[in-house]
Amino acid sequence: MIKGRFQVLTIAKGASVLDNVAPRLSISGARVVTERVTSAEEAAIALDVGDYDCILFDVGSDPAPAKELQASLLDSKKKVPLLVISDRLASNDMVDLLRSDIADCINSDELKIDRLVRAIWNATRASRTERALDMAESQRSFNALHDGLTGLPNRSLFFDRLDQAITFAERQREPVALLTLNINGFNRINGEMGHKIGDILLQQLADRMKTALRRSDTLARIGDDEFAGILPTGATNKGAEKAARKLINALEVPFEINDHSFTIGVRIGLAFYPQHATCASDLMIRAENAMRDGRRTNSRFAINIAGDGAHEASNRPLVEDLRRALNDGDRQLFVTFQPKIDLRKGRVDGVEALVRWRHPARGLVFPDAFIPLAEDAGLIDRLTLHVLNHSLAQQAAWRAEGIDLSIAVNVSAKTLQNPRLPLHAKNMIEAWSADPSRVIFEITESAIILDVERATATLQGLDRLGVGISIDDFGTGYTCLSYIRRLPVEEIKVDKSFVMGMSKSPDDWVIVSSLIELGHNLGLSVVAEGVEDARTLAALTELGCDVAQGYHMSRPLPADDLVGWLVNSPWGPESALRLRPSAKESDNVHQLHLTAGS
Repeated sequence: MIKGRFQVLTIAKGASVLDNVAPRLSISGARVVTERVTSAEEAAIALDVGDYDCILFDVGSDPAPAKELQASLLDSKKKVPLLVISDRLASNDMVDLLRSDIADCINSDELKIDRLVRAIWNATRASRTERALDMAESQRSFNALHDGLTGLPNRSLFFDRLDQAITFAERQREPVALLTLNINGFNRINGEMGHKIGDILLQQLADRMKTALRRSDTLARIGDDEFAGILPTGATNKGAEKAARKLINALEVPFEINDHSFTIGVRIGLAFYPQHATCASDLMIRAENAMRDGRRTNSRFAINIAGDGAHEASNRPLVEDLRRALNDGDRQLFVTFQPKIDLRKGRVDGVEALVRWRHPARGLVFPDAFIPLAEDAGLIDRLTLHVLNHSLAQQAAWRAEGIDLSIAVNVSAKTLQNPRLPLHAKNMIEAWSADPSRVIFEITESAIILDVERATATLQGLDRLGVGISIDDFGTGYTCLSYIRRLPVEEIKVDKSFVMGMSKSPDDWVIVSSLIELGHNLGLSVVAEGVEDARTLAALTELGCDVAQGYHMSRPLPADDLVGWLVNSPWGPESALRLRPSAKESDNVHQLHLTAGS
């Protein structure tokens, strides 16, 4: 549709019923503009130069030209729906046309205005959804691996490239340099000037750093104010320091934003494969430790190379520390909670539990660094049960205060294959006197297809407990709808890569709308994750989405901070107004965590 006009291409040889009907069409209040050609060959030429919403083809009693045109449309990947008007076609011919992906087939003696309008509307809507799905899939693939603000590779893509660089370097017996960079005082700029200025500063930083490095290098944004680079060739100490100096030179000039001038400082850490570590996660830790050492200097810019001293905690494999952390209660591995808002009530109804690791020597270790370690080392089941136990403990503490919040816990693909998961879950739910209907297990689509039979058996065992089951990151995996119908699923979570762009992209809006409609048609509740602004929240509410979560409402918060959010947020439950825990009560909650059995 272009500027309120609905573009229709009609094809008819000689006199046609379309001559009388087409000019009288009005689609969704838009004026219909038709262009007539006399053959499929002329139509192909018109489609090359024009933009049409649909094609009406009067084939008379010969369906062959329509099938040929549809085949050429499919070959050229043109997503223009083709509707056939026929005269005395046999029913098997009409069925054959529909099997050829013809959008609809109408007998000329049934050709009435309202019938044709419905056919065009349904066909064009389906075509737009398909086009939007294709575009959104391409954009989703990019978004999933890139930072939405700077366009740089994100942490996930960065680690993938670092793994590749190390593998290649191992074959070639060459070193790889890893560089991490932190902006001094960025949080202060964000706090004093606002996130909009902070975002512009990050974009300008990224642009300058990209020009300073070589095309063969990888630059990524891996945290709020942290960047990292991979220098895969010529990775000598001298060469890496030279690259770091080039970055500093690029950032020395003040940044001018909205009549404000900002002068920043940075700390840079360098580590080398295989000198400092032989795997990506350990190499990152060595570089970040070197970067943090820059805090000891008072200079505006600091470059530090990882040391080789045996005193460094990073010389010990991270997996050993993870085993120790699992035996250390919630002192290292702690759980944060992100609110989930019931959009019909406008109130928080539950939270998603997300594990974090505060390493005593290395600081905060990101989940994408230790979750794969846990899976490879056979610790993922213990980690999942650790999170479940502490989440149920916190839920019990809230329940004692009159706050009823559902708890959603993520289950990895490997844990989903464990037939004892339902038994462990049953024991913990009973130990904390939890209501099973207020406990949700989130699984990914890829976890289901890893071993469908075992996954189904585990999910059926969980379903018998009365807990809820949600499919996370829905729309990004490979789950067949027939699987969903067979599985005891109650909820789908629309992936944030679709949700984050829907307030600006019509294609993302169509995707989210279609997934919400699909979920409701399957009798499922629909959660949208990645809600980062008020426009997106309003759009989801209008589309009838059931639940939303994202940074617009709240980041994942430690339990104590969530109490304050529940009291002060406009989405907090009314019962939270009474929630004013004293220091003694907070100590009791802490003891509740530590004494829970797993």
